[in-house]
Amino acid sequence: MTEVIVTPQESGKTLHAQVGDVVVVRLPESPTTGFRWSIVGGPDDVLRLRDERFELAGGGGIGGGGTRIFRLAANHGGTAGVELKLWQEWEGEKSVTDRVRVTVHVD
Repeated sequence: MTEVIVTPQESGKTLHAQVGDVVVVRLPESPTTGFRWSIVGGPDDVLRLRDERFELAGGGGIGGGGTRIFRLAANHGGTAGVELKLWQEWEGEKSVTDRVRVTVHVD
């Protein structure tokens, strides 16, 4: 199993993975601002959300920033688009301040 890492710098790119790999999306986030990253769209046969968590930055205290991490399992061969948005969910689409989009081709 290999991890394919996605950060904001990969936005707009096509990445390659093998069945059984894990696509790890790591995005900076400060949840105390109310803005959180969310995956746009639902589950897919090619990539499935395995888990999601927030890691507080080293040395950061309560209320500090950190990294939102999504782990997606590459289950089947094919191509899948992955889109995430940074937003305040209760404010709706007008609150989106950033998006990250990648295409993942799984062999």
